[in-house]
Amino acid sequence: MINSPASRGIIGVLLAYLFQIDEILGNYLWIPARIVIALAIIVVGSRLGIITNQNERILDLNEEIKFSILLKLFILPFIIFLVCKSLNLDFYKSSALILQAATPTAISTILMAEAYGVKQQIASKILFTTTLISIITIPLLKIFMDLFIQTT
Repeated sequence: MINSPASRGIIGVLLAYLFQIDEILGNYLWIPARIVIALAIIVVGSRLGIITNQNERILDLNEEIKFSILLKLFILPFIIFLVCKSLNLDFYKSSALILQAATPTAISTILMAEAYGVKQQIASKILFTTTLISIITIPLLKIFMDLFIQTT
């Protein structure tokens, strides 16, 4: 368990807080984090560029992609909504959790697909389409939450 990167990270954070170097360490770690973010955006852009240059329709979706979109943008937020209702969370906590669940697929999906050389095109299409569709679904979900969560 101690060999896990998450366990090591937690131990590192605890030590940083214990020795009160968390702010200094945070300032130094923010520099490489910005570089990683920039590189991740470049990888995503290049992957999307490859797809569009292959004369492949980016919105030509197979069943696997359609299911991923349905799961990410509709089913998962609904499950989180039910969990929030069952836990009797207040409006702000429920809204934060539900909206977070309804966000588009993360860039890390493409980065992992690239790192492992598995289904890069599918990961790129899912990222692209969930981002486009969420332009509509997130505001609709917010309206739904305002109506349903506030009144119950």
